[in-house]
Amino acid sequence: MNLTMGQLTDTMIERLRDESGACGDLEQVKICERALAGNKRARRECLKVINAARAMVPWWKITSRAGVDYGVYPGETAREAFEAMVRDAGGQYGDEQSGTESDWIIARAV
Repeated sequence: MNLTMGQLTDTMIERLRDESGACGDLEQVKICERALAGNKRARRECLKVINAARAMVPWWKITSRAGVDYGVYPGETAREAFEAMVRDAGGQYGDEQSGTESDWIIARAV
C-alpha cells in the first residue's frame, strides 16, 4: 500500500522526523527538516522511508456489512486494524456504534 507524492503530508513527515530523532537517526531528521521546508528531493526520500515502513505491517480493508468501504488500515491483526479505524472515527471499541471486528468485513488489502 504505497503512498504517492500527492498523498504525502507534512504531518507524516513530522512524525517520521520525530520518530527518527527518538531513534538517534539525525541524518533522517535533517532530510525531514529539508522536506518540511519544501525541498522536493527530500520529500521523495521521506516518501521512500515511509513506504518502506508501511510495507512492514499488514494492511486491512474494512467494509461494513452493508457494503460501505471504510478504508484501509494497518495492523498486525484484523482487530488492530479495526481498532485503528475506530480511533480515527473517534469511537470506542465495542460500543454500540462501532461494535467489534466480528460486526464488519475485514480482509487483507492487496
